[in-house]
Amino acid sequence: LYMSVLNSTIQNLRFTSDTTPKPLVIVTPSNVSHIQATILCSKKV
Repeated sequence: LYMSVLNSTIQNLRFTSDTTPKPLVIVTPSNVSHIQATILCSKKV
């Protein structure tokens, strides 16, 4: 589902290439306190 949404909303066609790196996830924190936790966890990945 994520990739289909990403591809359908791409406005610059160079980002549709299979060789262009894509984000693994998009995180939308629901609380300000989640931002720091998200950053710390993402650094571990």
